[in-house]
Amino acid sequence: MATADGFGRKRKAEDVITREVKTYQPISKKLKQRNENLETGQDTEKKDEIAKTEPRKSCRNERSTEYVPEYADDIFCYYKSREKKFLVNDYIETKKHPAIGKSRRSVRLVEFIAQMHCKHEFLPETLFLAVKIADLYISKATEVKKSELNVLATASLLLAAKFEEVTLPPIENFSHRSLSVKKIKSKEREILKTLEFDVGAPNSFFFLRHLAKICNLTNLQFSMAEFALESSLYCESFLEVKPSEVAAAAVWIALQYCPTSDVRCSFSDSSIGFSLRKTKLMGTALYGWICMTMKSERRTSLREKYASPDKHQVARKPCFRKRQRKATSSD
Repeated sequence: MATADGFGRKRKAEDVITREVKTYQPISKKLKQRNENLETGQDTEKKDEIAKTEPRKSCRNERSTEYVPEYADDIFCYYKSREKKFLVNDYIETKKHPAIGKSRRSVRLVEFIAQMHCKHEFLPETLFLAVKIADLYISKATEVKKSELNVLATASLLLAAKFEEVTLPPIENFSHRSLSVKKIKSKEREILKTLEFDVGAPNSFFFLRHLAKICNLTNLQFSMAEFALESSLYCESFLEVKPSEVAAAAVWIALQYCPTSDVRCSFSDSSIGFSLRKTKLMGTALYGWICMTMKSERRTSLREKYASPDKHQVARKPCFRKRQRKATSSD
C-alpha cells in the first residue's frame, strides 16, 4: 500500500513506519536511561554537584522565545507599575474580620490552597496568584466568616488556574459533600464582582524569575529562593509588601546562605532596581521567620515539597534550622 506525501510523491507505508520508529528511538532510549538512573539513585549525587555551579537553563538561554528577552524589561516595568493597584490591606492587624486570625489564615486558607495546588500539579504562578486573589477579596469584602474559608480557597485557586493554566481539571474534582459545585461557582462570581473582574495581579514568582536571570542564580540557589518566597505566603507580615520586594528578599536569602564562587552572581542596587538596604532588612526578617516556624505543623505540604530531590532538599538545609537572634529580633 502506498501513500502520497505533500509533494505528490508516493511512498510505501512500511517506509513511513520505519522512519517514524527511527526518529523516536533515540528519545525513548534517553527516557529509559533516565528512569533507570532515577530508580537506582545513581544520578542524585551528580545533580547536587551540578546544581551548585550550573546556571539555570532559562538564565543561560537568552534567545529563548518562551521568555521573550527582548520585551523582558518592558514587562517588568509594566508589572511594577501595577503593584500599587493590588496592594492588600493588613486585615489581620486591623481586625476587620475577627473570625480570621493568623493561624486560621495560615492553615485554613494558605495551606489548603497549597495542598490542592500540589494535588493538581499546577504551575507555581497559579499558587501565588490564588493566595493574592483570596487576600484581596478578604481585604475588600464587608464580612467573611470562618466557614467560608474552604470555598474561598477553592474558588480562588480555580480563578487563578483559569488565568495561568493551559488545561484545567473538571470542577467536580474540587467538590465534595460539604462543598458543592454550585457553591464554588457562586463564590467565583462573588470574588469577580468584588475585585471588579481584574484578577491580573502582578505575580511575585514572575519577579523571582526576572531577578534570577539578572543575578545568574544556580539551580540550587533558585530552589532556595523559591522556598523562601513560598514561605512568605504563610506570613501575615508580608501582606502589605509589594511582590517585587518579597522576590528580591528571597533572592537575597539564596545568595546570602548559599554562596558560590561564580563572579556572575551579583546583587546590587543597579541590578535589582530598588533599595539594597531595604532588601537586606526584609530578607533578614523573612529568614528569621522561616527559621522560627520550621517545626510548625502549619506548613507540612511546603516542607514535603522542598525536601524532595527535585528541589535539591533545600528545606533540610542546616541554614534554615538555626535560629539567629538578629534575624528573629528583626521579624
